[in-house]
Amino acid sequence: MGATTMSNGSGASLRPGRHAPIALVLALLVALAAGTAAGAAPPPAPNAALAAKAKALQAKLDAQHAEVERLAERLNATDDRRQRLQRSLERLKARQAAAAKELDTAQRQLDEQARATYMNGPQWLLGELVGGANPTDAMRQLPVTKAALEARAAVLAEGRGRKAEIDTVRRLLTVPIDHFIEVTLGAFFQIAQVVQPITVCLNEDTSDSYSGADFHRGVQQIDAAQAMAFVRQRRDENDQLFTDLDRTRRQQAFIVSLVNAMRHGGALSSPSELRNLLQVAQQNIAVDAAFDLAGFVDQATRLTDSSLSLYTLPIREFGRDSRGEDVNIVDVQGIRSIVHNLFTNGSPSATPDPTQSPSVPVTLDVVNATNHDGLGTSVERSLGADGLTAGTVTTADSLAETSTIAYGPGAGGAAHTLADRLELTATASDDVAPETVQLTIGTDFPAAQYMSGDTPTTTPTPITTVDATATGTQAPAPTDLTQMAGSDTPCVK
Repeated sequence: MGATTMSNGSGASLRPGRHAPIALVLALLVALAAGTAAGAAPPPAPNAALAAKAKALQAKLDAQHAEVERLAERLNATDDRRQRLQRSLERLKARQAAAAKELDTAQRQLDEQARATYMNGPQWLLGELVGGANPTDAMRQLPVTKAALEARAAVLAEGRGRKAEIDTVRRLLTVPIDHFIEVTLGAFFQIAQVVQPITVCLNEDTSDSYSGADFHRGVQQIDAAQAMAFVRQRRDENDQLFTDLDRTRRQQAFIVSLVNAMRHGGALSSPSELRNLLQVAQQNIAVDAAFDLAGFVDQATRLTDSSLSLYTLPIREFGRDSRGEDVNIVDVQGIRSIVHNLFTNGSPSATPDPTQSPSVPVTLDVVNATNHDGLGTSVERSLGADGLTAGTVTTADSLAETSTIAYGPGAGGAAHTLADRLELTATASDDVAPETVQLTIGTDFPAAQYMSGDTPTTTPTPITTVDATATGTQAPAPTDLTQMAGSDTPCVK
């Protein structure tokens, strides 16, 4: 049988043989499948516009989602920052409350210790500026609050300084201090502006590049700016012996000239004009809380014809303290004697009034109830300058916390005078001999004021007063007690 060749149309040949039927079936199946595929309908095409819109919407949603995520991150960061600021604000408020509590405590102590000398300055117009409940507002107010607290702390410090100054002067001079007036250079300049020109007088030409002083010898009129240099000068390029005490006498001379100008201008005799003058400088003047300014003005207007005398207390020598600072060393007993005599009889020396009958001398006994050896003797010698006769000095068997004054019959006047000076209370006692005052020194006594070693062991030298305006060989020295009368324009160094 001959071989027959069949083609599948693709170029391949099939040779019929043993497997020809199977191959034929496969060929038929392949052809049928191809025909079916060729005859099937294609799927419908998608809408292009809808597809594009869906794609754009998806992109927009993706962008919005990303923006939401970014906003969430920013909100989280803002909340973290807000919480940190809130914690910082709470810490600041806690520190502010602690500072306010400390300031309140300090002021209560100051009021208790120095109520009579606490100052009424313009700074007290500063109020408590506390931030509101709003954290933002509170943060904005914190710098202002801090400034107000610092200003109040400065005022408290000034009050303590003034109290220390008053206590030092009172203990040094052993005299009571009723009132306190502080006039700054700012107030001085403001008053000088109102009453200028002011007449002053100098004994010699003087100049000082530090203060700006440049004046000629003789009587001259100066304005407010020159007045500042006149009272501030503490050096003289023409006189190497010019001292701070000479500056003190300069200031006294200016006060005399100022009072004279006010008298001649009528301000001193007119309560309204004097009150207006004080109002000009009131922001630069501090007084104690008990000071009656209106009463002072009324009293000042009645002093238009009163004589005015200004004294400069002497020093013993110039020296230096333990820190190397320049100081003036004074004779404590001599200073106290001068001040006591000026207060009691108007003279620096203890000159009895011949019109008065001599009084019975009062004896002063001192009991030392402290652990300071020799304090009783020092106090006895110091207070002996007041005319008290030295009595006995004994040591108590035990310490006493407070100092006391007791007196016997006939010694009440001297006891109360001493009590006023020492700010104590004098009590009559049957246990004290007649015409005797007994001072018991307790641990509250200012021992340092009497144990300085300046108390002499001999009778003090009689005091000689030198004219503050003297010149040449009679010019006052630092060791001289000087007096300046207020009747005319004084000529000074």
